[in-house]
Amino acid sequence: MTKTFAVYKGYEILAEGTAKQCAEKLNVKVETIWYYKSATYQKKGSGKNRRIAIELEEAK
Repeated sequence: MTKTFAVYKGYEILAEGTAKQCAEKLNVKVETIWYYKSATYQKKGSGKNRRIAIELEEAK
């Protein structure tokens, strides 16, 4: 099963798809998408200009 992500900047969605697809669209490494999702990155502060990745659940 492939994990699907959505990457946001504030309320704007920047990319949606696998980590690889999101990375290609945003011109970053796949590891960066995983970092955007990490608790470490989430704790670094808040702001509407930050990129946040969330893992999407599949509909059953």
